[in-house]
Amino acid sequence: MWCRSRRLNRKPIAPVSRMSKPRIAVLIPSYNAEHTIAKALKSLAANVEPHDIIIVDDGSRKLLQDCISTQKNMTILRLEKNTGITRALNHGLSYVLDQGYEFVARLDADDAASPDRLALQRSFMDAHSGVALLGGCGEVVSEQGKILFHLNHPTDHKAITNALYYNSCFLHPTFMIRTTALRETGLYSENYPGAEDYELARRLAQRSQVSNLPQYLVAYTWSPGGISLSKRRKQLHSRLKVQWAYRNFGSIHFYLGILKTGILSLLPVSLITAIKQRRQDYQKQ
Repeated sequence: MWCRSRRLNRKPIAPVSRMSKPRIAVLIPSYNAEHTIAKALKSLAANVEPHDIIIVDDGSRKLLQDCISTQKNMTILRLEKNTGITRALNHGLSYVLDQGYEFVARLDADDAASPDRLALQRSFMDAHSGVALLGGCGEVVSEQGKILFHLNHPTDHKAITNALYYNSCFLHPTFMIRTTALRETGLYSENYPGAEDYELARRLAQRSQVSNLPQYLVAYTWSPGGISLSKRRKQLHSRLKVQWAYRNFGSIHFYLGILKTGILSLLPVSLITAIKQRRQDYQKQ
């Protein structure tokens, strides 16, 4: 089963009663994001599901706490120098695990969560105790907020494991992970720069059930300065390393996934973006 269009402007659903400590920590890595992170924080404020916000300020030029309004449910972890997103995420995850949260949800500093994102994911995780990783679909928007295209992913475990041979079929900022699973599998690997989320998804999928919700959970900003664009070759090289690390010579999907990655490495990003936008325009007709 695959995701279908469900817009982000849904009304929030009722949360479970708040305990002394929320079950969910939302992890946001931030690097020189003082002009964009307000959008992410505003979207989380619209989520009535109890949560804490853990921001890792990864050596930004300006102290983040001097640039934003702090909140009671917010913790800012400051790294004195820029370490990169993988180490920043692991620094935040280590804090989350130490604090005993049940779930950790991801969000990027320039993205916006739907108002019922956390409640939908928490409800699903409660109903499916075997699921370690839960994602969702996303609206990809320009820095000006224009919808460029949608990212729709398979929703059930079997379809996801087949799709993972080709690439990550999770939108990283929609991750919600059980912390018990992270304690068993470990944190993000530093061996796959630009594809650390892909490798973690494959690692979790080998040991536990994984799933995606069919709803659009985030508005994901497609930025010219983002990892997927400016560091595309490194990302594709890391993707290839992940595919080889989880190789299965008995599956046709393994060979097709390797072939697809090789072809993509030869295509300019502008062409890939144009194809996705054209496909989106065609689906609207």
